[in-house]
Amino acid sequence: MTVATLRTTVSLFLLFFILAIALFFLTAGNYLGGNEALLKVGGYLGIGAAFLAWYNAMAGLWTHENSFIRLPVGHFPWSPKKHM
Repeated sequence: MTVATLRTTVSLFLLFFILAIALFFLTAGNYLGGNEALLKVGGYLGIGAAFLAWYNAMAGLWTHENSFIRLPVGHFPWSPKKHM
């Protein structure tokens, strides 16, 4: 999913990138017998991913058609640009 978001927006790519890293740390922490440091890092990254998920949801809902507020999402140079 992370690779598939490379043609969308920067904020959506960051969401899936941070989520993948969080899942990696949580898996490694559990695999190593409950390593609390790795689990804590994975938990904090998961909270960051949740924040980015809410941000992406608000950016998708608050468009120029239905809101005065628009959130910047950033576009890659190679991605097709939409009015988001």
